[in-house]
Amino acid sequence: MLTSSCSKSDSAPSTDQKVSYLAAGCYGDLIVFQLDKITNQLSYTNESTNIIGSATLALTTNPNLTRIYQTTQNANTYYAMELSEKMFVTTFPAGNAQNKFCFGVYTGQNYDNFTMTDLAGKYLFTVYDDNNTQVVYGGYNLDATGILNWSYGPSDPSLFNESVHFFGNNSTWSKSTLHSERIISSFNGTNYEGIIYPGKIMLIDNGVGNGFTLGIKYPAAQLTQSSVAGKYEFIDITKHNETGIGYYIIPTSGGNVSFYHKYSGLTGEGTGTLTGFASIPQIKAYY
Repeated sequence: MLTSSCSKSDSAPSTDQKVSYLAAGCYGDLIVFQLDKITNQLSYTNESTNIIGSATLALTTNPNLTRIYQTTQNANTYYAMELSEKMFVTTFPAGNAQNKFCFGVYTGQNYDNFTMTDLAGKYLFTVYDDNNTQVVYGGYNLDATGILNWSYGPSDPSLFNESVHFFGNNSTWSKSTLHSERIISSFNGTNYEGIIYPGKIMLIDNGVGNGFTLGIKYPAAQLTQSSVAGKYEFIDITKHNETGIGYYIIPTSGGNVSFYHKYSGLTGEGTGTLTGFASIPQIKAYY
Protein backbone atom coordinates (compact mmCIF):
# COMPACT_ATOMS: atom_id res chain seq x y z
CA MET A 1 0.00 0.00 0.00
CA LEU A 2 1.46 3.34 -1.05
CA THR A 3 0.72 6.47 0.96
CA SER A 4 1.17 10.16 0.28
CA SER A 5 0.34 13.31 2.16
CA CYS A 6 -0.80 16.81 1.26
CA SER A 7 0.96 19.58 3.14
CA LYS A 8 -0.91 22.44 4.81
CA SER A 9 0.59 24.78 2.25
CA ASP A 10 -1.40 23.22 -0.60
CA SER A 11 -3.41 25.84 -2.43
CA ALA A 12 -7.16 25.89 -1.90
CA PRO A 13 -9.34 24.49 -4.70
CA SER A 14 -10.32 27.05 -7.32
CA THR A 15 -13.89 28.12 -7.95
CA ASP A 16 -13.86 26.91 -11.56
CA GLN A 17 -17.09 25.18 -12.53
CA LYS A 18 -15.34 22.90 -15.01
CA VAL A 19 -12.04 21.14 -14.30
CA SER A 20 -9.95 18.93 -16.57
CA TYR A 21 -7.78 15.88 -15.98
CA LEU A 22 -5.26 14.19 -18.26
CA ALA A 23 -5.84 10.46 -17.80
CA ALA A 24 -4.69 7.06 -18.98
CA GLY A 25 -6.74 3.88 -19.17
CA CYS A 26 -5.55 0.46 -18.06
CA TYR A 27 -5.57 -0.63 -21.71
CA GLY A 28 -3.21 2.23 -22.53
CA ASP A 29 -5.51 4.91 -23.95
CA LEU A 30 -4.71 8.60 -23.43
CA ILE A 31 -7.85 10.43 -22.32
CA VAL A 32 -8.87 13.98 -21.37
CA PHE A 33 -11.73 14.19 -18.85
CA GLN A 34 -13.67 17.35 -18.05
CA LEU A 35 -15.86 17.39 -14.94
CA ASP A 36 -18.61 19.98 -14.48
CA LYS A 37 -18.82 20.42 -10.72
CA ILE A 38 -22.29 22.01 -10.90
CA THR A 39 -24.09 19.53 -13.14
CA ASN A 40 -21.82 16.53 -12.40
CA GLN A 41 -21.54 16.03 -16.15
CA LEU A 42 -18.42 14.09 -17.14
CA SER A 43 -17.15 14.63 -20.68
CA TYR A 44 -14.23 12.85 -22.26
CA THR A 45 -12.04 12.81 -25.34
CA ASN A 46 -10.20 9.56 -25.95
CA GLU A 47 -7.15 10.64 -27.96
CA SER A 48 -6.20 7.05 -28.74
CA THR A 49 -9.54 5.97 -30.24
CA ASN A 50 -10.72 9.45 -31.34
CA ILE A 51 -14.00 8.92 -29.51
CA ILE A 52 -15.75 11.64 -27.51
CA GLY A 53 -18.68 11.22 -25.15
CA SER A 54 -20.19 12.04 -21.79
CA ALA A 55 -21.93 10.64 -18.75
CA THR A 56 -23.88 12.09 -15.83
CA LEU A 57 -22.49 11.23 -12.40
CA ALA A 58 -24.47 10.95 -9.16
CA LEU A 59 -23.28 10.17 -5.66
CA THR A 60 -23.72 6.50 -4.88
CA THR A 61 -26.52 5.57 -2.51
CA ASN A 62 -24.26 3.01 -0.85
CA PRO A 63 -24.41 3.97 2.86
CA ASN A 64 -20.82 2.82 3.40
CA LEU A 65 -19.41 5.39 0.97
CA THR A 66 -19.75 9.14 0.79
CA ARG A 67 -17.42 10.40 -1.95
CA ILE A 68 -17.88 7.90 -4.75
CA TYR A 69 -20.00 8.69 -7.82
CA GLN A 70 -21.67 6.27 -10.16
CA THR A 71 -23.25 6.24 -13.60
CA THR A 72 -25.13 3.58 -15.53
CA GLN A 73 -24.83 3.05 -19.28
CA ASN A 74 -25.93 0.04 -21.32
CA ALA A 75 -27.00 -1.72 -18.11
CA ASN A 76 -23.48 -1.39 -16.66
CA THR A 77 -22.66 0.57 -13.50
CA TYR A 78 -19.42 2.57 -13.42
CA TYR A 79 -17.81 4.44 -10.54
CA ALA A 80 -15.80 7.64 -10.24
CA MET A 81 -13.98 9.58 -7.54
CA GLU A 82 -12.30 12.97 -7.47
CA LEU A 83 -9.70 14.34 -5.07
CA SER A 84 -10.54 17.92 -5.95
CA GLU A 85 -8.13 19.40 -8.48
CA LYS A 86 -5.50 16.75 -7.87
CA MET A 87 -6.67 13.39 -9.23
CA PHE A 88 -9.65 11.68 -10.83
CA VAL A 89 -10.28 7.91 -10.89
CA THR A 90 -13.03 6.03 -12.70
CA THR A 91 -14.06 2.61 -14.00
CA PHE A 92 -15.90 4.34 -16.85
CA PRO A 93 -14.27 3.04 -20.08
CA ALA A 94 -14.26 6.43 -21.85
CA GLY A 95 -14.25 5.33 -25.45
CA ASN A 96 -12.73 1.85 -25.12
CA ALA A 97 -14.52 -1.06 -23.46
CA GLN A 98 -11.15 -2.55 -22.49
CA ASN A 99 -10.49 0.34 -20.11
CA LYS A 100 -11.78 -0.97 -16.81
CA PHE A 101 -9.81 1.56 -14.78
CA CYS A 102 -8.70 5.11 -15.67
CA PHE A 103 -6.57 7.51 -13.63
CA GLY A 104 -6.29 11.25 -14.27
CA VAL A 105 -4.18 14.15 -12.99
CA TYR A 106 -5.44 17.73 -12.76
CA THR A 107 -4.30 19.95 -15.63
CA GLY A 108 -5.53 23.32 -14.39
CA GLN A 109 -2.32 24.54 -12.77
CA ASN A 110 -0.16 27.04 -14.64
CA TYR A 111 2.28 24.52 -16.06
CA ASP A 112 3.97 27.24 -18.12
CA ASN A 113 5.55 28.41 -14.86
CA PHE A 114 6.86 24.98 -13.85
CA THR A 115 10.48 24.19 -14.67
CA MET A 116 12.08 20.78 -15.08
CA THR A 117 13.38 21.21 -11.52
CA ASP A 118 9.81 21.67 -10.23
CA LEU A 119 8.74 18.40 -11.86
CA ALA A 120 11.83 16.30 -11.14
CA GLY A 121 12.12 13.83 -8.28
CA LYS A 122 11.77 10.21 -7.23
CA TYR A 123 8.42 8.44 -7.62
CA LEU A 124 7.43 5.01 -6.33
CA PHE A 125 5.33 3.52 -9.14
CA THR A 126 2.85 0.80 -9.96
CA VAL A 127 1.97 -0.39 -13.48
CA TYR A 128 -1.72 -0.82 -14.35
CA ASP A 129 -1.99 -3.05 -17.41
CA ASP A 130 -5.20 -4.67 -18.60
CA ASN A 131 -3.20 -7.57 -20.06
CA ASN A 132 -0.97 -8.26 -17.06
CA THR A 133 -2.12 -10.10 -13.93
CA GLN A 134 1.20 -9.57 -12.12
CA VAL A 135 1.88 -6.89 -9.51
CA VAL A 136 4.52 -4.61 -11.01
CA TYR A 137 6.11 -1.76 -9.05
CA GLY A 138 9.42 0.05 -8.78
CA GLY A 139 11.17 3.41 -8.67
CA TYR A 140 11.31 6.28 -11.18
CA ASN A 141 14.02 8.91 -10.82
CA LEU A 142 13.58 12.01 -13.00
CA ASP A 143 16.37 14.59 -12.75
CA ALA A 144 16.19 18.23 -13.77
CA THR A 145 18.48 17.74 -16.79
CA GLY A 146 16.05 15.36 -18.52
CA ILE A 147 17.58 12.03 -17.52
CA LEU A 148 15.12 9.36 -16.37
CA ASN A 149 16.33 6.29 -14.47
CA TRP A 150 14.02 3.52 -13.34
CA SER A 151 13.91 -0.07 -12.17
CA TYR A 152 11.34 -2.67 -11.19
CA GLY A 153 11.19 -3.51 -7.49
CA PRO A 154 11.78 -6.98 -6.00
CA SER A 155 8.83 -9.28 -5.30
CA ASP A 156 9.67 -9.02 -1.60
CA PRO A 157 9.32 -5.29 -0.69
CA SER A 158 11.70 -5.73 2.25
CA LEU A 159 14.47 -6.27 -0.32
CA PHE A 160 13.89 -2.87 -1.95
CA ASN A 161 17.12 -0.88 -2.15
CA GLU A 162 16.96 2.87 -2.87
CA SER A 163 20.45 2.87 -4.37
CA VAL A 164 19.42 0.11 -6.81
CA HIS A 165 15.71 0.34 -7.55
CA PHE A 166 15.60 3.98 -8.68
CA PHE A 167 18.28 3.24 -11.29
CA GLY A 168 19.17 0.62 -13.90
CA ASN A 169 17.21 1.60 -17.02
CA ASN A 170 18.25 4.88 -18.58
CA SER A 171 16.00 7.03 -20.77
CA THR A 172 15.00 10.68 -21.15
CA TRP A 173 12.10 12.98 -20.37
CA SER A 174 11.12 16.55 -21.22
CA LYS A 175 8.26 19.02 -21.10
CA SER A 176 5.92 18.83 -24.07
CA THR A 177 6.16 21.74 -26.51
CA LEU A 178 2.54 21.27 -27.65
CA HIS A 179 0.82 20.86 -24.27
CA SER A 180 2.44 22.70 -21.36
CA GLU A 181 0.85 20.40 -18.77
CA ARG A 182 2.31 17.24 -20.34
CA ILE A 183 5.68 15.55 -20.22
CA ILE A 184 7.24 13.30 -22.84
CA SER A 185 9.08 10.17 -21.70
CA SER A 186 11.30 8.60 -24.37
CA PHE A 187 12.48 4.99 -24.22
CA ASN A 188 14.01 2.86 -27.00
CA GLY A 189 13.03 5.45 -29.60
CA THR A 190 9.35 5.66 -28.58
CA ASN A 191 7.71 8.68 -26.93
CA TYR A 192 5.12 8.31 -24.18
CA GLU A 193 2.96 11.16 -22.90
CA GLY A 194 2.21 11.83 -19.27
CA ILE A 195 1.80 14.46 -16.59
CA ILE A 196 3.32 15.32 -13.21
CA TYR A 197 1.52 17.05 -10.37
CA PRO A 198 4.60 18.62 -8.74
CA GLY A 199 5.55 16.96 -5.48
CA LYS A 200 2.68 14.45 -5.57
CA ILE A 201 1.80 12.36 -8.64
CA MET A 202 3.46 11.11 -11.83
CA LEU A 203 1.37 9.51 -14.61
CA ILE A 204 2.81 8.10 -17.85
CA ASP A 205 0.73 6.39 -20.53
CA ASN A 206 2.54 3.26 -21.75
CA GLY A 207 0.87 3.10 -25.16
CA VAL A 208 -2.15 1.23 -26.49
CA GLY A 209 -2.26 -2.29 -25.09
CA ASN A 210 0.30 -1.58 -22.36
CA GLY A 211 -1.60 0.31 -19.67
CA PHE A 212 -0.06 3.12 -17.66
CA THR A 213 2.49 3.82 -14.94
CA LEU A 214 1.32 5.69 -11.83
CA GLY A 215 3.84 7.10 -9.36
CA ILE A 216 3.58 8.69 -5.93
CA LYS A 217 6.28 11.19 -4.91
CA TYR A 218 8.82 9.34 -2.82
CA PRO A 219 9.20 10.96 0.61
CA ALA A 220 12.56 12.03 1.99
CA ALA A 221 11.76 10.35 5.31
CA GLN A 222 9.42 7.59 6.41
CA LEU A 223 5.90 8.82 7.12
CA THR A 224 4.55 8.08 10.60
CA GLN A 225 1.48 5.90 10.86
CA SER A 226 -0.41 8.64 12.70
CA SER A 227 0.18 10.99 9.76
CA VAL A 228 -1.46 8.58 7.30
CA ALA A 229 -4.23 7.36 9.63
CA GLY A 230 -7.84 7.85 8.59
CA LYS A 231 -10.57 6.57 6.31
CA TYR A 232 -9.65 6.05 2.64
CA GLU A 233 -12.43 5.38 0.14
CA PHE A 234 -11.22 3.66 -3.00
CA ILE A 235 -11.96 2.51 -6.52
CA ASP A 236 -9.78 -0.27 -7.87
CA ILE A 237 -9.33 -3.17 -10.23
CA THR A 238 -8.07 -6.58 -9.11
CA LYS A 239 -5.53 -8.84 -10.82
CA HIS A 240 -8.54 -10.83 -12.04
CA ASN A 241 -10.17 -7.77 -13.68
CA GLU A 242 -12.88 -7.28 -11.10
CA THR A 243 -13.71 -3.62 -10.50
CA GLY A 244 -14.51 -2.58 -6.97
CA ILE A 245 -15.24 0.18 -4.48
CA GLY A 246 -14.81 0.38 -0.74
CA TYR A 247 -12.81 1.86 2.09
CA TYR A 248 -9.90 1.21 4.42
CA ILE A 249 -9.62 2.62 7.94
CA ILE A 250 -5.99 2.98 9.01
CA PRO A 251 -5.54 3.39 12.79
CA THR A 252 -3.08 5.83 14.36
CA SER A 253 -1.26 2.84 15.88
CA GLY A 254 -1.46 -0.94 15.79
CA GLY A 255 -1.42 -3.32 12.86
CA ASN A 256 -5.10 -3.94 12.09
CA VAL A 257 -6.77 -2.16 9.15
CA SER A 258 -10.53 -2.61 8.82
CA PHE A 259 -12.09 -2.51 5.35
CA TYR A 260 -15.27 -2.72 3.32
CA HIS A 261 -15.43 -3.75 -0.34
CA LYS A 262 -17.92 -4.39 -3.10
CA TYR A 263 -16.61 -6.04 -6.28
CA SER A 264 -18.19 -6.79 -9.63
CA GLY A 265 -17.27 -10.48 -9.70
CA LEU A 266 -17.12 -13.49 -7.40
CA THR A 267 -15.37 -11.51 -4.64
CA GLY A 268 -18.67 -9.76 -3.98
CA GLU A 269 -19.39 -7.51 -0.99
CA GLY A 270 -18.09 -7.73 2.55
CA THR A 271 -16.04 -6.39 5.42
CA GLY A 272 -12.93 -7.61 7.13
CA THR A 273 -9.63 -6.81 8.80
CA LEU A 274 -6.13 -6.77 7.41
CA THR A 275 -3.45 -7.65 9.96
CA GLY A 276 0.22 -6.86 10.17
CA PHE A 277 -0.01 -3.34 8.72
CA ALA A 278 3.40 -1.76 9.32
CA SER A 279 6.07 0.40 7.75
CA ILE A 280 8.76 -1.04 5.49
CA PRO A 281 11.98 0.75 6.50
CA GLN A 282 13.74 -0.21 3.25
CA ILE A 283 11.11 1.43 1.02
CA LYS A 284 9.53 4.31 3.01
CA ALA A 285 6.05 2.90 2.60
CA TYR A 286 3.50 0.76 4.43
CA TYR A 287 2.56 -2.84 3.79
